[in-house]
Amino acid sequence: MIDDRSSTASLPELPLLAFLPGTGGLTRVTDKRKVRRDLADVFCTTSEGVRADRAKQWKLVDHIAKPLAFKDCSAENGSQRSAR
Repeated sequence: MIDDRSSTASLPELPLLAFLPGTGGLTRVTDKRKVRRDLADVFCTTSEGVRADRAKQWKLVDHIAKPLAFKDCSAENGSQRSAR
């Protein structure tokens, strides 16, 4: 995630359709991303999203980088993934 001080992570359907906890999005966040259930509840009911630093802290994103460092960070992550 590019951290330009205004980036947020959110569920795209939340502001328009509302969200029913437990119907898929919450399950994906807790089971696949291993986000704590209390944090997932907050995430899934906050339409404005979660800023980059908090998203990283809550395990919603794997990496954050400043705009100028994003290219180097993504190249490094790609080489690490290909080495696996």
